[in-house]
Amino acid sequence: MNRLIIMAAAAATGLGAACAAEDNGQGTARNWRLTVGGLARGSMKAQVGDLGSKRCEAYGAELDFQYRAFQAGDFSLWTGVGGTYVPKQKMGSSSFYECDASDPTITVEDGGKGRLEAAMGEFRILLVPEYALTERWMVGARIGAAFDWVRGTVDSTVWSRTDIHVPGLPSTVIPVGPFRENDHFTEFVTQAVLGLQTTYLLTDSVGLYANVDYRCGGNATFEKGGERYAELNLDGWCAGVGAVVSF
Repeated sequence: MNRLIIMAAAAATGLGAACAAEDNGQGTARNWRLTVGGLARGSMKAQVGDLGSKRCEAYGAELDFQYRAFQAGDFSLWTGVGGTYVPKQKMGSSSFYECDASDPTITVEDGGKGRLEAAMGEFRILLVPEYALTERWMVGARIGAAFDWVRGTVDSTVWSRTDIHVPGLPSTVIPVGPFRENDHFTEFVTQAVLGLQTTYLLTDSVGLYANVDYRCGGNATFEKGGERYAELNLDGWCAGVGAVVSF
């Protein structure tokens, strides 16, 4: 009878210890995690007109949902899907001015300017091989594909002015314009993703993350009159930082 009591007490003690470990996050594997944060995209290139391209940056928000598909010791393989949204913002601009005074009696001036604004959305799929440096600090690689949607607006203005100078007569000025146009275009671009990420858990389920990717693979192009007028090259780096919840 005493032995039975001792065995029951030992079992109760073991169950209590197991429950305590589970309450501390040590008895159950957390195979899902959600990350939410801000992002910045840089080294992209915007071109408006024929004056060459300029580097540009964009800022927005991102969200990722990842699942641990495999684990062996400190190594884990995560699969995930995610998305980003970049609100409409200026990507690039250009202007031009030409003056033809080869005829001493006629001066012709032409000018104009253009501005490219764009909003962007993205859906991506990822593989994240990850290694745990400590119980709370993990580092990993990011390999995948991104499917980008670009909604662009090109605002352009052109004008012309002709000055006629005839000796003995008042000068005559013939202005033409300005003419303003506002055009919209939508493009879909697929890019490869290669990067790094790190996660640090402040508690068993809440922490911080940071990542940086390099994107390559495509341009968003706006054609006008059968010719390229504006282009946004999405190749460049993308960095994010925010909070992570594991469950």
